[in-house]
Amino acid sequence: MPQFDTSFYASIIFWLLFGFGVCILFIKDYFLPRFQMFNNQRHDVIEAKKNMYQGKLHLTSTLIAQYRKELKDIKDDHSKILEEKIQELRAKHQEKIRSLEQKLEQERLQMTMLWEKDLKKIESDILKFIPEHASTIQKKFKTSLEDMQCPL
Repeated sequence: MPQFDTSFYASIIFWLLFGFGVCILFIKDYFLPRFQMFNNQRHDVIEAKKNMYQGKLHLTSTLIAQYRKELKDIKDDHSKILEEKIQELRAKHQEKIRSLEQKLEQERLQMTMLWEKDLKKIESDILKFIPEHASTIQKKFKTSLEDMQCPL
């Protein structure tokens, strides 16, 4: 068997080193540059996409900041408009209250005048009635006192 024969060791080692060297050179000169090229292309694509997404992220952040500012401005404008409308409604409400209070006061005065007029009429009717019926009233009063047995 040649593998156990020491005279063949030099030849076996030579061809082993030669084959290994050819494989190493073939890999180094052919496969490694291709792998390096693919790796560089991959790295470039990744960097390009990373830069693109960072640009989009920056644009998105800018747009979000603008939208937030616009929303805040709109909210402030709406708050101002709402406050103005509230003030207008309060003023109208106060005016309506004043108007109703004036009407109420006028009606109260009219009712007071009517009441006083009615009282004067009743008073004049009573004053007319008393002299005409004084004797009848006096008799009835005495009769009722006698019925109650109250001395005058």
